[in-house]
Amino acid sequence: MAPTYSAPSVQRLAALVNQVAPRDPARWDDRERVPGAGGVPIQVSRQRADQLWMVVGMFDRAVGREDMPGRSSQAVEQLFTWVALRGFWDLAVAGELRAFAAD
Repeated sequence: MAPTYSAPSVQRLAALVNQVAPRDPARWDDRERVPGAGGVPIQVSRQRADQLWMVVGMFDRAVGREDMPGRSSQAVEQLFTWVALRGFWDLAVAGELRAFAAD
């Protein structure tokens, strides 16, 4: 079962990532292409897909924290402003956005 995200901005980010890196294995071969080197359309690898989903999870843990601007929870574009990225970076460097596997 796919995780649910409470912030609309992270929900939209997850929807966008799902287009190029679907979590559903049945949709993997039909994933959308993205511009690669020289603008040539490519499909992301499973390793890149894992990285993209890791970033979605990190944003999910970041949004709503004091370091993040309040508007970053509303629009996906707000996640990528300098103010939000600075807060995101500070949280990441401090280890605050890590996900730990259950014991």
